[in-house]
Amino acid sequence: MKISIVFLLLLSIGAAATGYYFGTQSAPPESSGPQPLYWVAPMDPNYRRPGPGKSPMGMDLIPVYETSGSKDDTPGTVHIDPAMSHNLGIRTARVTRDRLSQELITVGSVRYNENTMVHIHPRVEGWVEKLHIKAEGDPVRKGQLLYELYSPELVNAQEELLLSLQKGNQTLMNGTREKLRALQFTEQAISDLITTGKVSNRVSYYAPQDGIIDHLAIREGFFVQPGTTMMSIGSLGSVWVDARLPESEARLITTGDRAEVTVVGFPGRIWQGMVDYVYPTLDPRSRTLQLRISLENPDQLLRPEMYADIRLIRSEADPVLLVPTDAIIRTADGERVVATTGDGEFSSRQVITGQRNQQLTEIVSGLQENELIVTSGQFLIDSESSRARGLDLLSDNADPSLFPDLSDHNPSDNNSAQVSGEVEFTNRLSNQVQIQRSAISKWGREPASVSFIAATQAILDQLHTGDVVDFTFTITAAGDFVITEVAQVSAAGDRQQTESTDRPEDTATRHVNGMEKPGHD
Repeated sequence: MKISIVFLLLLSIGAAATGYYFGTQSAPPESSGPQPLYWVAPMDPNYRRPGPGKSPMGMDLIPVYETSGSKDDTPGTVHIDPAMSHNLGIRTARVTRDRLSQELITVGSVRYNENTMVHIHPRVEGWVEKLHIKAEGDPVRKGQLLYELYSPELVNAQEELLLSLQKGNQTLMNGTREKLRALQFTEQAISDLITTGKVSNRVSYYAPQDGIIDHLAIREGFFVQPGTTMMSIGSLGSVWVDARLPESEARLITTGDRAEVTVVGFPGRIWQGMVDYVYPTLDPRSRTLQLRISLENPDQLLRPEMYADIRLIRSEADPVLLVPTDAIIRTADGERVVATTGDGEFSSRQVITGQRNQQLTEIVSGLQENELIVTSGQFLIDSESSRARGLDLLSDNADPSLFPDLSDHNPSDNNSAQVSGEVEFTNRLSNQVQIQRSAISKWGREPASVSFIAATQAILDQLHTGDVVDFTFTITAAGDFVITEVAQVSAAGDRQQTESTDRPEDTATRHVNGMEKPGHD
């Protein structure tokens, strides 16, 4: 009996323990935070999975949570948790106002600075008795002997000076001294002549500056006369770089603009200079504008005929709004940036850009100074923003600001017309309807495929691809074609019965490669 009681007691305790164990195991754990709606690829928001995993590129999927946005959110606003922003590598920058340094990249070649080049000409007729320069390209130093010249005129001038000394005629002596100086006699040669009293048949001539023999047109025994260019000496202390710009960029460069020059022979070395001359005419064959850059070359590393890479830098006179060039998103519909208030709210903004360089881009409209924009990770946010804006357009409480404001627009016979046409397609994200409309006789317009804007959500909801519609549209001051009234809509199925009798053949929708191709009014 006692054994039965003990057995029953143990059985009861075991059942209770078993129930407690399975009860605790089956009770779901309470969530300590929001649960992800789905998971997306960092580089492709259209790749979604119900749980964590890897993207096609091998990257970890990112969770997307449900967030409670404000009712005052602008259509297309995206909410991102700060921790997720950090994981996505989102970086931001301020819209600044500053002068834009515009850069132009071109190429050119080095040549001598002609302002420092010296051309050697004789002052008298004579013969080159001795030439101490052997070839073009030889370096010379100031005062180095270049050549020796025999000339009867030089011999006569020396004899006249000696004769004036013998007579003691100071006036004649001064005159003969000036004559010798005009014939390029040096003061030392004149002093030696007076001291020794001996006439030299050969007169020596010396280099007036340091440099390189650029042009050598004489040899020993050559007969020369005034006007003969015997040789030219170019200096490497400063050089010119000739560059060319396309005709379309000619307006962007002026004298005084900074220039940075590099050559392949000295990688990493940058020569700073400036544009000192812009030629007045264009090359008629290449349609390019030539300009000249002046560079100091103290170590004489730059040599004539070297090819050079040139970066021209021009600063705008007036400050403009600037954003990092990497922040600009370029699409077929224009350019956008992603703006943020800094508290996890992001939205795409349509912008109009102006001049740009490799780092910064001018913003003509669409942003204000000191606004915060996204410079890294903006493509993922822009994709989500466009999707969110599309859902707002399709919702029943669509924002009226997404549709054209016609409150102050007065339709008239000049800017309004009633036509019929076939709906080719609708774009509910942009509120546009492509219609192959009929001819407009009062304006002399042929049938054409035109992109219209629906004035209201109700009008947009009536129109579907393939429908034949009678409608009224007006042209706004901005040049938009806005559908203001729809009189009759024939669905695609009804159109099949009346197509052969009611529709003119010339209004048929045009196709290219199997796809509908919108035309232009």
